[in-house]
Amino acid sequence: QSGFEDFSPKVLQEITNTAKRNLKTEAKRLRETGVTVTEELMTGAAYECLAERAKPDTVRLVVVSSHSRTAPMRWLLGSVSERVAESAQVPTLVVHDSKPFEEWAAGERPLRIVVACDLTPAADAALQFVKSLRKLGPCEVTVSYVDSPLEERARLGLKGPVSLTSNDPEVERVIERDLRRKVEDILGKGRYTIALEANLGRPEYALAQVAGKHTADLVITGSHQRQGTARLWHTSFSRGLLHTCQTNVLCVPTDTAGSLAGIHPVSRVLVTTDFSKLGNAAI
Repeated sequence: QSGFEDFSPKVLQEITNTAKRNLKTEAKRLRETGVTVTEELMTGAAYECLAERAKPDTVRLVVVSSHSRTAPMRWLLGSVSERVAESAQVPTLVVHDSKPFEEWAAGERPLRIVVACDLTPAADAALQFVKSLRKLGPCEVTVSYVDSPLEERARLGLKGPVSLTSNDPEVERVIERDLRRKVEDILGKGRYTIALEANLGRPEYALAQVAGKHTADLVITGSHQRQGTARLWHTSFSRGLLHTCQTNVLCVPTDTAGSLAGIHPVSRVLVTTDFSKLGNAAI
């Protein structure tokens, strides 16, 4: 409950009593399906209450539905689901359509997953969640890497002309090799598909297109959860994805300590110095 500060105590009590009755009715409906339910009526801003309630020692997942707010209002205010995903310490599942989950849980078909993957710890967190979902039921996994052809060639130190709309075969071979190494470190040798998407614009739009192309039921992405001024300097991929993607989206907070366990041992390092104290400290 939020925004009722100006109501009289009598009206506020009536609103609270109605909310409690509705909550009990819904809890009763869920219990009849065999689910264990605990009812809790919270007061305050919805996203703050949910983020505060979702502690890693007691909660494994927050599930919220998506609100169809018009685009300008969403960009100015953000939605409850976006704010929860940015602040909760546990993964947040934003549901647009529950039917795929119901069919998967009933064993009627696999869950089609597109996981956003690059070579950062955020991708490790997303892949770890894919691994846990595979234990619950069959999943068709597509690992999607969205890149800028210009930046990839620069990163790999390649020279010569570059296409702005597609990766050349040499770049794709390197990206796919590195992705397979990362994915198999976490998921093992199970079946999955790699989808490389060259893109010059916002990567979240490209990932949403990949999800549509593969008729995904769920898109999974790691989330850095930057707060305050850090959000001004680093565009939030997960927030952009929640704005644009009409598929169910799962945002997994990046666990840097856990993710580092999957990094390959370092065998060769290039260090630069100008023989100053600072340079020699790098050595």
